[in-house]
Amino acid sequence: MILNGGMDGFEWTGPRDFAGTVLVQLSGAVLRPGIAEVPFGVTLSEIVDIAGGLPPSHRLKALLVGGPSGGILPPEAMSLVYDHENLERAGAHIGSGSIVVVDQHSCVVDLAAVLTRFCADEACGKTIPCRIGLRRLAEIGSRICEGQPRGDEVTRLSDLAHDVAASALCAHERRATLALASLVRYFRDELDAHILRNSCPAGICHPKADARAGATS
Repeated sequence: MILNGGMDGFEWTGPRDFAGTVLVQLSGAVLRPGIAEVPFGVTLSEIVDIAGGLPPSHRLKALLVGGPSGGILPPEAMSLVYDHENLERAGAHIGSGSIVVVDQHSCVVDLAAVLTRFCADEACGKTIPCRIGLRRLAEIGSRICEGQPRGDEVTRLSDLAHDVAASALCAHERRATLALASLVRYFRDELDAHILRNSCPAGICHPKADARAGATS
């Protein structure tokens, strides 16, 4: 774009306080996954439309914005402007420029647990909150998905995520907590279904109660 239109053309693309374009990788439940170049200032809805939107009969459940350390946002976030400030306030970030569209067939609790486990594995280990805190968060996520919660897991999850982020030395520590924190902020019903009722609305996780019921039937 700079070669074709010059620097002036690039500077006049997008909002004046954050001009230019960004590459976004679109994947998940979209008709045309791939990479798009979009100006800053467009909404998440406009970006998803570039990928053709969701297939017929698929319903938008969530958006993973920012890659493995990104935040899981609810459908209402489709109107959110894609820039650093708005995403940070919503509990996500641009990160790797990845947007994963999640439909009703996926479990956001399982997704958050997998992402947290990946981030824990990727931690360099320099600080105790990151080296141990992220591992404990990943264990909480696994227990919830497996139907083995211990006491008030939501409070434990929220407090530990806050402590890890507050004592972080790098962006990895601060953002690796976003996936699980998103559940408490936006998907409390699905989180409670796993913890309180040993049930996965999407049918992805295998709580003990469900596994026993299936075995006896």
